[in-house]
Amino acid sequence: MISNISILVSECVGTTAMIFIGLMVTIVCALRGMNQLVASAGWACAVFAGASLADHSGAHLNPAVTVAQVLTGKIMWEQVPFYLIGQLSGACFGAILAAEVFYMDLHANRELENLVSWFATSPRVTYLHALIIECLATSILVSWILSSPRASETEGVFNFGNSGLGYLGVALIVFVLSLAVGEQTGAALNPARDLGPRIVYTLLYRTRGYPSANWRYAWVPVLGPLLGAGVGVLFSSLLQEFR
Repeated sequence: MISNISILVSECVGTTAMIFIGLMVTIVCALRGMNQLVASAGWACAVFAGASLADHSGAHLNPAVTVAQVLTGKIMWEQVPFYLIGQLSGACFGAILAAEVFYMDLHANRELENLVSWFATSPRVTYLHALIIECLATSILVSWILSSPRASETEGVFNFGNSGLGYLGVALIVFVLSLAVGEQTGAALNPARDLGPRIVYTLLYRTRGYPSANWRYAWVPVLGPLLGAGVGVLFSSLLQEFR
C-alpha cells in the first residue's frame, strides 16, 4: 500500500505541474486576448501532464475527486489529509512559479482591476448561480471518473472502455467542461485550483497594493466542487444500479 508521505509528494508534484502550466496559459490568454477555447485546451493539457506525474497516488489533484474517492471507499479516510495537503501546497507552488515567469507582465498590469483573474477564477454571474454551475460541472467530472468502464474482453472482442483513454480521457472531459462553463465561472472544478493561487496572489501582490483578491467569492469555487463531488457519487451509484 502506498505510504501517506508518497501520497503527499505525488499529489504535490502533480498539482504543481498542473497549476503551473494552466496558469501560464491563462496569463498568456489574458495578455494576448485569446478566447476561452485556447484557455480550455491549455488547462486540459495541464491536467493530463499533472495527472501523468501523479500516477503513483492515483492522480487526484483535486479535493473534489479525493472526497468522491473516500465516499465510495476507494481510499481510506486517514489518507485524505495527505491528499489535501499535497494538492493545496502544489497549487501554491505552481502559482508561485507562474508568478515568477510573468513577474514583469504582472507588474506592468498592476492597475488592472480584475488582475486576480490571472490566478483565480472570477464569475460573470451571481454567486448563487456560479455555485450551482460549479456543482453541476464538477458532478459530471466526478461521475465520469467513478463510472468510467474498465477495459474488458467479451466473447473474444476486446473493449478498451473509457478508462482505456487513461488521463487523456479526464483531460478531454475537463476541456469540454471548461469550454462550457468557463465564461460563466472560470471553471474551477477544483477547490485547490482556485484557493492556492488566490492565496499566493494575496501574499505576493495584494499586500503590496495590487487590486483586490476578491475573497468574497472564494468560497464558491471551494464549496461548489465539493458539493459536486457528492452529487457525482450519487450519479455514479445510480448508474451502477442499472448495469
